[in-house]
Amino acid sequence: MNIALQTDPHGDSASLTPTGPFDLANAKAAVQAEKNAEASLSGSVSVEIDFGQLDRIDGTGAICSPGFSIRLETAECHPSVVEGRDSDAAHLITP
Repeated sequence: MNIALQTDPHGDSASLTPTGPFDLANAKAAVQAEKNAEASLSGSVSVEIDFGQLDRIDGTGAICSPGFSIRLETAECHPSVVEGRDSDAAHLITP
């Protein structure tokens, strides 16, 4: 299963949709996907993150995802989480 962070910039805002399994077995791919997404979100003032397309998230994904949100906040992208079909996951990874 592929991991991706699909970005959709629109003006000074963007949406970000993680897909695939964010778990220990795919941690290296998840970190690379985050780095790629960060580059494409440069210049966005707000980023809406929708976790509704995640296949799976475990403790590793739950630890890495808030770090990604914090890096976005530090870059002044102001992330916000959209609660999708898995609101528990959204609450778990919101910093």
